[in-house]
Amino acid sequence: MYKTNTDPRKVLIWQHETTTLELEEIAQSGKLSELPPVPVFELPTKYAHLGDYVLHDGHHRREAARRANSDLPILVLQCADDFRLVKEYNHPSWYDKSPKEFESWVNTQIKYALEYNKY
Repeated sequence: MYKTNTDPRKVLIWQHETTTLELEEIAQSGKLSELPPVPVFELPTKYAHLGDYVLHDGHHRREAARRANSDLPILVLQCADDFRLVKEYNHPSWYDKSPKEFESWVNTQIKYALEYNKY
């Protein structure tokens, strides 16, 4: 399932190397073709009541969109239930985790996202 122009307010997990200022400038200039693509994941079932998507690789998009009063589109590379399945954005340490460790990591990331987003 691929989605583009996903509402950034629905996305719960955010990590990205691009700075907020750079993304804010893109939002204000309207040069959305300069946005880096990101993978989007469906939330684990037990978190489905919180929202529709988990974005890995994009904390600063949300803040930039808020500051620029703009919805930055999310250019989706791939969707998957498990972060480790996205080869372009995986991290070697994810493969070293047991299923229980990986679930704990996901739970921690969602906890931080909820605190940040004040859900």
